[in-house]
Amino acid sequence: MQVLRNDSPRRRGVSQVDVLVCLLVMVLVLAVALPGCVKQRHSGRRMECLSNMRQVAMAIQAFATSTDGHLPGLTSEIEVLREPESKAQMTISWAMSVLPALDNTALFKEIKKNAVIEADGSLVIAETEKVSLRTFTCPESTSFGKAGALSFVVNAGFIPRTLFAGDPQHKHRLGTLSWDESSEPDSEHNIEVTAATGVIWRPHPSFQSSLDSVVGGDGTSNTLLLTENLQAGLWYDVDTASLSFALPIETRDTQVALGSGTFFESTQRPLNTQFERETLTTAKPQDWKINSDLKAAIGTRPRPSSNHGDVANVVMCDCSGRSISQTIDPHLYVRLLTQNGVAFGESVIVNPNY
Repeated sequence: MQVLRNDSPRRRGVSQVDVLVCLLVMVLVLAVALPGCVKQRHSGRRMECLSNMRQVAMAIQAFATSTDGHLPGLTSEIEVLREPESKAQMTISWAMSVLPALDNTALFKEIKKNAVIEADGSLVIAETEKVSLRTFTCPESTSFGKAGALSFVVNAGFIPRTLFAGDPQHKHRLGTLSWDESSEPDSEHNIEVTAATGVIWRPHPSFQSSLDSVVGGDGTSNTLLLTENLQAGLWYDVDTASLSFALPIETRDTQVALGSGTFFESTQRPLNTQFERETLTTAKPQDWKINSDLKAAIGTRPRPSSNHGDVANVVMCDCSGRSISQTIDPHLYVRLLTQNGVAFGESVIVNPNY
């Protein structure tokens, strides 16, 4: 009988070493690729955030176009028809003012229609209108997608330090600061200096912010309009610290602290912060700096901040957008904050490096 031989090689199974090598290769590939994917994802979200900010800035411009160049107030009053032939006033935020320019006219009408009367007789937004508006938020913000969330805040200039962490009584307004020792805070000069420090203010009988005032001052490309703020409140809030970013300054009652060793030089150059022995970069606290106190409570840190690492997105008054570093020169940051600082002693911005 003939015996058949099988001379083909024996099959060898996958060894543990082979499996370990494959796993090691996969881990190495993931280690190399994952950071790039995550970085690309964050970069995409940062760009989406900036795109949303620019939409809001263009809505503010559209508002100004429809009101003879006047910018929306930080808060303002609108008329609400409560009953047939019965009208009342409702306080709204700058964000609510630009809802029609953001294609949310229907929501704006519902807000006016369904306003709720509080115990003190004031009118507030109804619960049914406290919705999430994607345009007002940054996708990197922890509040993204939540009802009423707001990631972007407007430039409210210099604010008394006592109001920096909250201003429920709306004391931060034009006509409340004196920049010299001989005139009333509500004088024309003091209103002009205060208005020069920022862009968006509560309405004042003798002054209303406009794009023309920015163009005629430091210029729209050199003046901040919007920044991100992780501690922003809700888009229907009316507190200064929830709606804006600002620079806290020391005051004694209504008097701004001037002179050597303080923030400002003199009554002749009240907005100059670059002088010998100034304390802008050394005085404590420094909670006004970009990305400071990221875990602070909502509505207590009206300054730029983000989840984009060491930068924050900003939009200028000409609607151009960019990211600025948290290590930006403090004096340059202050000059970008003011809309007409050069008229009151501030040095001109030359070749800005954000």
